[in-house]
Amino acid sequence: MNRTALQNAPIGATNLLEHCLNVRPGQTLLIVGEEGPEAHFDRVLCDQVAEVAGERGIDVRVVIAPVTNTASDISSDLANAIVAADHTVFFARMADQIRFLGIEGARSMYACYVLEPDLLDDPFTGVDHRFFQDVHDLLVEQIEQSATFRIQCPDGTDLSGKTRLSPEEGGLEAFAVKPFPIVIFPPVDASGMSGQIALAHQLTSSSTNIYEDSVLMPRSPVMAMVENGQIVSFEGEPAEAARISAHFERVGAMTGGDPFAINSWHAGINPLTHCTFDPQTDTERWGTAAFGSPRYTHFHACGPEPGDIAINLFDTTITFDDAVLWRDGCFVFMDRPEVRALQKTYPGSDVAWNMRWEIGVARRNAG
Repeated sequence: MNRTALQNAPIGATNLLEHCLNVRPGQTLLIVGEEGPEAHFDRVLCDQVAEVAGERGIDVRVVIAPVTNTASDISSDLANAIVAADHTVFFARMADQIRFLGIEGARSMYACYVLEPDLLDDPFTGVDHRFFQDVHDLLVEQIEQSATFRIQCPDGTDLSGKTRLSPEEGGLEAFAVKPFPIVIFPPVDASGMSGQIALAHQLTSSSTNIYEDSVLMPRSPVMAMVENGQIVSFEGEPAEAARISAHFERVGAMTGGDPFAINSWHAGINPLTHCTFDPQTDTERWGTAAFGSPRYTHFHACGPEPGDIAINLFDTTITFDDAVLWRDGCFVFMDRPEVRALQKTYPGSDVAWNMRWEIGVARRNAG
């Protein structure tokens, strides 16, 4: 083992292998990447992690797969390779396409939300993965113990719903493909949600399926009126409301199901998430980089679960029962004593409280 090489390894690669995958010498690691004009991830990331893994005695293989439009496009050869590996790491959009579906027989799959090589030597990937796992688990416990939620944003969104639709209902459903770094928690069911949601920012795909003309930017503010997880009307300038409604109908027709359903929602939980490029240069890629920020809340809408349109909100205030967990886009849940206490368990995690606000969208309610 080349100790000099390991000491100089990117902190994010070391964190991924040691504290996230807990991969051991002799185990097999499959790294799946993508390349080409439509790729979101730099394929160099695959080589960087593979080099560090190889230095650790891990049996590593890199596969650069074609960009897939949907989960059914993943080849049987690749699916078999995933099943055969002890661990699979994706630097590829296909991870989002199977994050709720999984691959039967797969043992350990992680989607790396690291688009560019320099992020592997950044606190975003360097803070001990187990720290953010513990934060995530405390948050999920809080959500699952609550009965109701409320979401508000500066653009006029005001939504309320039931966290549990019945006393017998179980907890949040875990992802089949887990994130690295941890940037999000499993989505909350929206079928019991009512109120109004502001369509003031870009609508994008949910990344479950890739389709043409997935991005729609409202030309004027439109309010979607919601009753029990169903958009019942769009209110605003008539032509713009009609244009947005037509977009939902078009996307819904691609996969079937109710085009006006809102299936679920969740918000970013990693304060170190940041994005320095203009969303307009590639809005879908920007969303992949930015959605883990606490400033970013999104809904999965349109068609069968999880849905194919992401409705994006920014700088929300979110409460579960009477507890404010996000305030104006800040993940204030992290100020709780039980979360603060984690600093003693994970040295260096104090940097996680240094919120990075830059995600390419101007702040609202900044005090």
